[in-house]
Amino acid sequence: MGAKKNFLRNLFNNEQRTFHERLFVFQQIIIPLSMLILLGVNVIIGNGSVQSLTAMGVVAVIGMVFGVLVFRFGKVQFFAAVWIAMVLTGMAFTGFVSENGFHDGILLWFMLCTLSIRQLITGWKKWFLLLWEAVCIVLYYSSSIAHDLMAMADFSLRIRPYIDSIAALFLLCTAVYLLVSFEMNFLRQSLLRAEEARRQSERLNRAQNRFFSSMSHDLRSPVNEIINLNEMILRDKKISPDVQEDSYNIRSSAKMLLNVINDVLDISKIEAGKLEIKPTEYDVGTMFSDLVGIFWTQARDKGLEFRIDISPEMPARLYGDEMRIRQCLINIINNAIKYTVEGSVTLSVQPRYDGNKLTVIYSVADTGTGIRKESLAYIFNAFRREDEESARNIVGTGLGLSIVKRLAELMGGSITVNSIYQKGSTFVLTVPQKRVGSEFVIAKNIGQRIATSRNYIPRFEAKDAHMLVVDDNRTNLVIVQKLLKETGVHIDTAQSGAETLKKTLETAYDLILLEHNMAGMNGIECLRRIRDQSNGRSNKAKIIALTANEDSGNAAFYSSAGFDGYLMKPFDSRTLELECARLLPADLVTFKQDDEEDGTNADSIHVREYVAKERVRITTESSSDLPKELLQQYHIGVIPWCVATPNGIFRDGVEIGPESLLVYMDNKDDKKDHSVSTLPPDKESYENFFSDSLQRADNVIHVRISGNLVGSGAPNANEAAGSFENVSVIDSWAVSGGQGLLTLEAADCARKGNTPEEIIAHLESMRKLLHGSFVTESLDILCMNRQINPVFHHIFDSLTGCPVLYIRRGKVRLRTVFFGRHWLAWRKYIRMELRAWKNIDHRRLMVTYAGLSPEDLEFIRQELEKRYPFEDIIFHKMSPSITANCGKHTFGLFFFRNAPKTVQMEY
Repeated sequence: MGAKKNFLRNLFNNEQRTFHERLFVFQQIIIPLSMLILLGVNVIIGNGSVQSLTAMGVVAVIGMVFGVLVFRFGKVQFFAAVWIAMVLTGMAFTGFVSENGFHDGILLWFMLCTLSIRQLITGWKKWFLLLWEAVCIVLYYSSSIAHDLMAMADFSLRIRPYIDSIAALFLLCTAVYLLVSFEMNFLRQSLLRAEEARRQSERLNRAQNRFFSSMSHDLRSPVNEIINLNEMILRDKKISPDVQEDSYNIRSSAKMLLNVINDVLDISKIEAGKLEIKPTEYDVGTMFSDLVGIFWTQARDKGLEFRIDISPEMPARLYGDEMRIRQCLINIINNAIKYTVEGSVTLSVQPRYDGNKLTVIYSVADTGTGIRKESLAYIFNAFRREDEESARNIVGTGLGLSIVKRLAELMGGSITVNSIYQKGSTFVLTVPQKRVGSEFVIAKNIGQRIATSRNYIPRFEAKDAHMLVVDDNRTNLVIVQKLLKETGVHIDTAQSGAETLKKTLETAYDLILLEHNMAGMNGIECLRRIRDQSNGRSNKAKIIALTANEDSGNAAFYSSAGFDGYLMKPFDSRTLELECARLLPADLVTFKQDDEEDGTNADSIHVREYVAKERVRITTESSSDLPKELLQQYHIGVIPWCVATPNGIFRDGVEIGPESLLVYMDNKDDKKDHSVSTLPPDKESYENFFSDSLQRADNVIHVRISGNLVGSGAPNANEAAGSFENVSVIDSWAVSGGQGLLTLEAADCARKGNTPEEIIAHLESMRKLLHGSFVTESLDILCMNRQINPVFHHIFDSLTGCPVLYIRRGKVRLRTVFFGRHWLAWRKYIRMELRAWKNIDHRRLMVTYAGLSPEDLEFIRQELEKRYPFEDIIFHKMSPSITANCGKHTFGLFFFRNAPKTVQMEY
């Protein structure tokens, strides 16, 4: 059935077929099918002659055959015309053999034929069929009149209904024809306007592309001059420290200006759908060195510590779009430094391997102004700042984060932000890439690889090599000459295509740098003429294109044009020297240094000892009653609740323990107020807790106490998590051991490498299977804290027994009361809870307790072990916050029921 639906959907949506073909095939499914249904109805009710029914069946079958022929061969005009003529002829024939006359429903089919003629047929065939339809209508009515009026005496009186009917039919067919004609003409005009709009859009896109190309060239060329002339100043060892410092600042500002230019051009390209991702193999260490070189001065000038935290498992070489990754990181780091007044900015890099797939996680954390929660949804919008008031003195276009989000999505990655207002933000960029080779980045070398040019040494010498540099901008010629001066290469220059051809005719050059966008003869035309010079001495020379047009398809474009390589302005001395050394004849080149050995240390860069982040960190609250050793084993983070007394507020398990709390609650002799209440963490505590957890993991899943309990603090946790994109809060529907079991379930999934989405889905299914209850000595405290209905408390207060309460979807309910001595009640409670042994998950049983003696615990352990062999039974004291609600002589049993086979999952 599904295959048939897909076939029909593909048939009617197939753009390779004309509209008329698809319409006719559709009609040949609907109309013949309708005819066959009508044929069946007539057979059942005994209406119509054998001849008319046979004619209807034949026409229906032939219609289906014609539909198949059009689908196979096309020629819709021919087959549609034949089909409509047959239908009209068949209806005229039916009028002769039918005895129902014009009372037959076949009259309505004439209007359908009119509709088909207008929709499918053009030219002279349309007018012929309309004429033939009129003839068939007249023949049909003539035969009807002959059948009905032959025996009538008053002919003039009986003929009037036929005249009214034929007039109405002609008028209706005419109306259908005109209405459909109006609609078709309207749609045709709409299509023409849409086509004209499309052509206009294409013209605008071409003009826009020309504008971008021109703007790219006109903007990048002067930036290239600024950067490289400044490079000449930095190479001078005689300049004063003040001039050197100014030159560093000029270089940093010029690179930031270049980044703004890239952003403005790229956002327009993205909107036009013109920007493409072009992956290449690149050196990771070099990329990070360049990034540090851009920002370490800027951070130092603001008194910020710039930290780098790179995993030792980070590959040294990757395959991806280095230019776009670099652009994303520049925007994120620049944004972090802008909005940070004091403290630090930290760049962390960590690879994540999923089988053969590699995803690199770049994290930029700052201690800046942070982002308001209500602004997080708009932080990646173009031309918008989160806080215009605080950003009044900050320079920028507001494009940076919007560009990052678009580029991340184009590369198949994502960007998220976690932020606490006035405390800082963390941006996490994930990009899938491919590993190249088996080497790893050495993080300690990053700070030593900043290309400062202070101790510049040329990468090669080629004193016997001859090079021609062609550019219609004289300043650019001077820049290249100065950048390559120390290499010893003999350099000639030319400022036009004609001058270039003259020099290549006379001189044999080993390498030519040729500007693409020159006035008059452009670089591509000049290249072609150099190659075609029959007596030229440089027609075999290697030629590099110089361009300021940033495009991810540059490599393919210039390669297809015949160039041996290309350099995009602005280029630095390192890039220029590497490209020249690659293409100059090997016997003329002597390498002077390794690419990795120039540069100086930057004292303000802090390369930290790497601490690996967890993919998912599981956190919970002290109310989960998990033993300390399990928390350490599974790296589970815990935020404490608080216990409030008249003497102060104490953190759960940190400043007060369950034993001391019970002693305090039982001490009634001093006639002082010994009331106790519990307080959940406030919103700020949750925010700080989540922020600290995200320093150790990429994602956080927090398992909280049931939100249905009075004073659960669930709104605080949920609101705090809203400030973080990578924090998820799960309602456990439980308390104490139930919350603890669900937390352990989450920790098991995280340890096995499940994704956050998989863990959350698993927890949502498992919490439905969670069973928890406890038996206590009294309901006084629970009633006082409004955890149970006071009516139940009054009923059982006068009875001597042990009430049993169970937790269902986070609500505490009274189940029963066992009478007799406490150990007898406990035995009955254990048997009642575990009587459905076959339907219980035997992996774990958690027993939490308050105010029990070692003898009491031993009794409970024996009762459990001799009848119910769980794989793991966890005994643990209730936390003070739980003890404050239950009182002494309380213990509870918590376990999972077995999941039905339909929901069992492998984790």
